[in-house]
Amino acid sequence: LKTVDEAYVRRFLRWREGERYDQSKVDAAHMALTRTGLFSSVDFTPADRPDAYGRLPIALALREGKQRSVGFGASYSSSEGFGSQVFWEHRNLLHQNEHFRLSLNASEIEQSLIADFRKPNYRRWNQNLLANTTVARRTTDAYDEESLATSFGLERPLTEHWRGSLGAGAEYSHVKDDQGPRSFIIVPFPIAANFDNTDDILNPSRGARIRMQITPSVATVSQTVAYLATEWSGSSYLAVDSAKRLILAGRARVGSIVAADTQQIPASKRFYAGGGGSIRGYKFQSVGPLDAQNDPLGGRSVVELGL
Repeated sequence: LKTVDEAYVRRFLRWREGERYDQSKVDAAHMALTRTGLFSSVDFTPADRPDAYGRLPIALALREGKQRSVGFGASYSSSEGFGSQVFWEHRNLLHQNEHFRLSLNASEIEQSLIADFRKPNYRRWNQNLLANTTVARRTTDAYDEESLATSFGLERPLTEHWRGSLGAGAEYSHVKDDQGPRSFIIVPFPIAANFDNTDDILNPSRGARIRMQITPSVATVSQTVAYLATEWSGSSYLAVDSAKRLILAGRARVGSIVAADTQQIPASKRFYAGGGGSIRGYKFQSVGPLDAQNDPLGGRSVVELGL
């Protein structure tokens, strides 16, 4: 080891000296260390025979891989126009697999600088500390916004297929919409649960994915408004043929915001629909109530279904 703390690596060895040998625990440690992205090779080698006390020594050989990456990309969307991204990331920032990513995004409707931090196995095994800071400028038919937001949270598995997270944040947002220019200080407390039992991350042929999030928030400057946003989204997949070349897929999204009045909710926090990833064949954010200039107003509820 050159840059990775040995104490951190030892946390992946989920057995105690003296317990009965279990190959599945060795395999699990091998897989977990490989998935960190820190090592180009991971090799466990048991001794040929037990020692005089009946113990079996195991040697662990590690070769550290490259821990920094730089990348860039470009995109075009008929609803959102041209876009580009450049990023830099470090996968071992503080020598215990901390992942830090800095990305700059520019498109016709959004320009943003995003800093993401993730510390795995924080305080306890399989618990992650998350932090994010985003500076953004957005220009859409619904609103123009300049914002600075930061958030912190904890994430951990609940069962084999469920993960849960909770956090808190703070955001300053200056929004110009049909109500004119307004500024908000928003304090959200998101609580989320995610389910995933699909057979492939990128190209699933069976299983389902579900995300549920509840976010109590307080927005204040000229007036103080409390509101509760709830959103549920999911997708399911089923291969029709044995070769898995034809997949029946469905998706749904349901959301609701409980508040005194729609206009009191910052325009950037309302629900919108339309465009790629939402309702194809409709202009970005255009499905829903419109003002006299046919600009989207957003709403307190949304339902999307796709097949």
